[in-house]
Amino acid sequence: YTISTLVHRVPILSRKTMEKRQETILKNTVRDYIDTAEPVSSGSLIKKHNFKVSSATIRHELSLLEKEGYLAHMHTSSGRIPTDKGYRAYVDALTKSWKLPEVQSEKLKKQIQAIDHNMQNVLNQAALITSALTDCAVVALSPEIIGEALKLIRLILLDLDKILIVTLNALGNNKEFVLNIKDKVSQEDLNKISNFLNEKLKGRPVLSIDETEFDKIIKSLPKYQTILNKLYKEIKKRAQDLESNLITHGLSKMIQLPDFNNNIEYARKVMGILEERKGICDILCEYIRSDKEAILIGEETKIKNLNDCSLVLSPYKSKETPLGALAVLGPKRMAYRYIVPLVKNVAHIMSNLVGRR
Repeated sequence: YTISTLVHRVPILSRKTMEKRQETILKNTVRDYIDTAEPVSSGSLIKKHNFKVSSATIRHELSLLEKEGYLAHMHTSSGRIPTDKGYRAYVDALTKSWKLPEVQSEKLKKQIQAIDHNMQNVLNQAALITSALTDCAVVALSPEIIGEALKLIRLILLDLDKILIVTLNALGNNKEFVLNIKDKVSQEDLNKISNFLNEKLKGRPVLSIDETEFDKIIKSLPKYQTILNKLYKEIKKRAQDLESNLITHGLSKMIQLPDFNNNIEYARKVMGILEERKGICDILCEYIRSDKEAILIGEETKIKNLNDCSLVLSPYKSKETPLGALAVLGPKRMAYRYIVPLVKNVAHIMSNLVGRR
């Protein structure tokens, strides 16, 4: 896996400017703040981590880290909290070492494999399972079935002015919708259209077929131009309506965290982003297309009302075809060392599951 933010990365201090002791102090400051939600003081660091130096030395190191932009000083307390740059340095330095305990990984695998084989149900239940294991919100996106690789498309005459469109994707899931028409057609005509579309589109995600390419199909079947135009527009519209496929769980738990419970106005703004859906969907789609995991901290989400949140996400796929993404949304103070491997594990299990179908 490749972990990326697709944004400008803030580099950790070089060895010349950050001594080993400063790295350790920064790591423990971030971890303690994540665990307690309380600003971290020099005294608490010495007491908890048994530093063999004086409180004055620790205060000096904290001051240097603050000047470099890794920590911020709370005016109402003697303690400090991590900045976005501090969280980023912490995550980048430790991500590769974070692993989910093997016992928990195996338990997750059994739970997800036991879910009903309908892909949407697998995703919903996997998101629920993930939500139960964190204090954060879980969001998951599965592309509209019509947007996945097509295995079969059939046009069935229902009435003089109605056609039933049936699509089957590579995972064996089907989608049906009715198309209203004005042209007179027979089932024989629709069979001809179905056979031609299957020949040209089998194995292709509809979202990857542009208008120019579909125009070539229409030119091959000019008699059915009106029907094909309407069919293409309807399929594309449905494939692009990804917001309706966004799954969310655990929001009620997340807003009870002190980061949100002590700031009701901000909690409302975050809830508004999840209700509006588009911003989150855009982020997930970006990483589904690039097939990359991501840990987005604060402003890296590029959504103003999520500046005090982080998003840990991982796409899942069938063989080499990205299908969707699972993500955990929470405060910047989230337990990265647990949530990052959890999200990776769940997405990996889902990829293996759908890859065998």
